[in-house]
Order: sequence, then structure tokens, then C-alpha cells
Amino acid sequence: MNTYPKTLKNKVLYLFLVTLLLGDFGYSFLQYQNTQIGGDIAGGVVPAKQVKPILEDPFGIQVILADKKYPNPNRFFSHWFFKKYFRTVPLLLQKFVSPVASIYLASALIKLLTHLALLFLLAKGISQSKLGSIDFLLAALLVTPLFQANGYVRMSLINKSITYAFFYIIPLTILAFFLYPFLSHIAFNKPFKFNFFTHALLIGLLLIIPFSGPLNTGISLIISLLLFFYYYQQIEPKRDIWKNISQTLKIIPRSIKLYFIPLSILCVYSLYLGTQASPFQNGLEIPSLAERYSRLPAGLFYLLTTKIGFPLFILATLFNVYLIAQDNSNNAARIYKMSKWILVFAIIYLLALPFGGYRPYRFNIIRDDTFVPITLALIFLYGISTFHLLKSLKRYKHLFAAWVVAFLLIFEFADIPNFADNNLEKNALIEISKSTDPVVKLDCNCKILSWHVIHNPKESELNAKLLQQWGITKSRKLYYNVEPKK
Repeated sequence: MNTYPKTLKNKVLYLFLVTLLLGDFGYSFLQYQNTQIGGDIAGGVVPAKQVKPILEDPFGIQVILADKKYPNPNRFFSHWFFKKYFRTVPLLLQKFVSPVASIYLASALIKLLTHLALLFLLAKGISQSKLGSIDFLLAALLVTPLFQANGYVRMSLINKSITYAFFYIIPLTILAFFLYPFLSHIAFNKPFKFNFFTHALLIGLLLIIPFSGPLNTGISLIISLLLFFYYYQQIEPKRDIWKNISQTLKIIPRSIKLYFIPLSILCVYSLYLGTQASPFQNGLEIPSLAERYSRLPAGLFYLLTTKIGFPLFILATLFNVYLIAQDNSNNAARIYKMSKWILVFAIIYLLALPFGGYRPYRFNIIRDDTFVPITLALIFLYGISTFHLLKSLKRYKHLFAAWVVAFLLIFEFADIPNFADNNLEKNALIEISKSTDPVVKLDCNCKILSWHVIHNPKESELNAKLLQQWGITKSRKLYYNVEPKK
């Protein structure tokens, strides 16, 4: 594989790839910085009354021992990190920027950090090369246009709402770092190189993953199940099912059993905690499991057909897999096998989604935020198959390369700037900060740290506390929007 450039030709290529990537990072940062904050942030940072019990009991012990009931008892680390980050980082940034600007800058920084972390894992997994090598940079460039912020938003990895980012993609990124050495061992036969620091890090992640976000537990259990069946295929099955299980457990590497058995136990416990939670909305009518399953096709159809991006992406990936299937090389066989496992994961994951409960804002169960594990897996499959084909194709290589460039340019140009997305919200916050009134009347008719336009000052009470904590206001100021004239 290519490592660091030595010839002039490689140096020019290296500089070109680095320039493209840095330009994309800068563009993504500007997109993230100019995005509205979204709702629920005050509830997590102030925090709201119903969030306090979560922060006081990291592992939900009181739910079991004292029969306490409150929402989300199994998501401590997401709530804790969310609160700590937005209680600390905006105040630190205020040494350099205004209080209002610090909120958007803090939001953009954590989104970009997550963006870079995911891109690193994808590029590393696709290229199996050192950080900064030509192959690594090429792999990163093959997938970075698929990180959509304002274009084909149904396939976005990083949600526009910073609250959703902390509860979906950030926990998933943590899980991806945990899974990487194990999946790399299975897929590429990479040896386990676990020193004391690695073990300490993995143990820490092992404790965090089951109590972070709504998706991690289900994903972890599905991965654990697939790992078991991967090794089950390698034994000679007997009639006695328990002997088959015992034999399979014997051939599973010790490092995998050491981490995935306790991970699975903690995830089952976390799921049980979730069943003991109080409803997040009193009086909400929960559809039956059968009704939730009946809504899956509509959710999937809406997700995949709203814009051309997702269908085009899936078709391009399937085309790659078809070409890979015609290749007799060992690496092609490995990638084709990966595609089958990804398909199995996607099917099991989709079938498990209705068991995850119900939210009225996810009427059809499937939405971009719950689909993101499959989106990430498909991006990896597209990247590794494209990388292999660019390296191995002999006939029509230039034609395929031209298609790849055209495909990526479609996604790059589709991801529009939308740099004015948060102007109304930002200007309203500045107006609130400058006002001397205890209740500020606004006429922007815009959402301000909320999912809806606030017309009743009482609805802004928690947001007002947060604005005071951030130093945007010196005293607690309620606010509301004047009802628009009809």
C-alpha cells in the first residue's frame, strides 16, 4: 500500500488530497456553526426536573431497589456529557467570542469533532493504512461527500439538532471506536494488540456504551449475536444444541469473550431499565407492537424516496457489490462477505426497531436518526468497495473513476451552504440579551432553543434559566413571539 509520498508525483497528489479534505472540513464547520440549536437543550443543560434523577443515578440502581420511576434511566452518560459540555465549553469560548456566538461555536466544534472521528474510523477501515498516508486520504475523500448537513438530510449522520447529535451519533461514534479492533480482527485478520491503556479504554467504553443514547444497546446485542453466529459457522454442528453452543464459545477468541459477554449483560440490564421508565409524555396513547410493525414500510419508503440522494447512494453501493462479486480475488471475496453481514445486520436491526418503543414525532418508527447505524454501515460498504475497485479494475478503470467523481460531486453540490439558517434565532438571542424588560416581546416568529415558536412567556422559563447560565442575560428574562397577523 502507498504510505507517505516520496516521488514528486505522489507529493503533488498528497497535497491535492489534503487540500480537498481540509476544504471540506472547513465547509462542514461553517455549516454546523450556522445551524439552529433546536429544542430540548435547556432541559438537558439547566437541567429540567425530570432529568435530575438520571444524573443522580448513573446505572439506575434506585429504579431497581427503590422502584423509582422517571424517563430515560438508562441514558446517564448522554445526559451527563450533554450537561457538562454546554455548561463548560460555551463559557470557555466566551474569552474569545460573544456569549451568543459561543453557543453556536460550541455546537459546531463538537459536531466537527464527531465528523472527524467517524471519518477517521471509516478511512482507517477502508484503507487499512496509516493515518495521513495517500491511501488513507483517498479513502477519506471517497466518503466525506456522503456526510450530508444541508443536502440529502435523510441520510445525514450528524443531526441538525445538537440535542439529537448528543443522543444519537455521538454515542454511536463511541460504540464504533469500541467495535473497531474486534471487527478489524474478524474482517482483516488484524491481531489484537491490547496494552494496559487499550484495556483501560475498552473497559471504560464498555461501561459507557449501554447507558448512552437509545440505539447503542440494541446495536451492541445484534453485533454480539452476529459475532456468535460468525464463529458458529466454523464448527461442525451436532444434534445437541448445547454442545454446539459450548464448542462455539470455545473457539471465540478470549479477547472477544472478555468484552462482549459483559457488554451483552449490561445491555440486557439497560434494556430492562428502559422498561421500568415512566412515560416521557403522560396520557400518550402507545400503538400496539403489531401497529408499529405495520408502519415500518411507510417509514422506510418515506426515508428512501423523499429525495434522490438515498436511492442513488444505495444503487451505487449495489452496483459496486455486483462488480465485486465478479472479482475472484481474496480481497473482493472478503468485501462481498462483508456486504452479506451488513445486510443481515440491517434486517435484524429494522425488525428490532418497533421493540424500542414509540415517539409521536417518529410516527412511522423509522426516521433518519434511527436509520443512522444502517446509513453508516452502507457508507463503509460503499467506501471499501469503491476503494477496492479503483485499485483492482483493469477494464473500464477510467470510466469507473469518472463515474465515482461524478457521483461524489452530485453529493458535494447537493450539500448546500444554508449559512443563514440560524440568523433569526441568533438575532433574537441578541435582542433578548440587550433588552431591559423582564419579559421580552419578539416579532421574528422564529424558533428559539425550541422545537416550536414560543407564544406564551411561561414556556420560555427553562430557556431563560439557560440564557442566564450562559451569561447571555444578566437576569432571568422570559420571552415570547407576537402571534403573526392573519
